[in-house]
Amino acid sequence: MPLIIPHNTTCRCSCGTGLCKLIVMPDKQVFIDDLPVATIMDHKSGLNLPTFIMCTTAANPAVAANSGAPAPCVPVLPSPWTAGSVNVKIHDEIILHETSTLNCVYGGLISIEQPSQTTCDVPA
Repeated sequence: MPLIIPHNTTCRCSCGTGLCKLIVMPDKQVFIDDLPVATIMDHKSGLNLPTFIMCTTAANPAVAANSGAPAPCVPVLPSPWTAGSVNVKIHDEIILHETSTLNCVYGGLISIEQPSQTTCDVPA
C-alpha cells in the first residue's frame, strides 16, 4: 500500500530543474509524525508548491519569451492531484498518497519524489 503524504514531502516536476517541498497548512487537523496530512486539494499555485526552480518547457510563455532558455518556475496548478486514496478523507477531501500526480498547465507532471514519513500507509 502507498504511503500517506504529509507536509514537507519532496516533489518533482518533469519540466522543473529542482525539487520542491509540499506545503500543507495545519488547518486539516490530521497529523502523522507531527506533520499535517495532505489532500488532493493541496494544489494551490505559490502556496502548496512554490517553485521547481527553473522551468524548461517551451509551453511556458516565460520560457518561449526567453528564446527557449529555462525561466523561473511559477507552477500553474488549477486542478487537484489525481489518484488519491478515495477510501480515506479529511473533511470530505481525499488524502494524498505517494502515487498521486499533479499536472501543471504548461505540461509538467508533478510527482512525489520522497515522502516525509515512512511508517503509515493507506489503501490506494
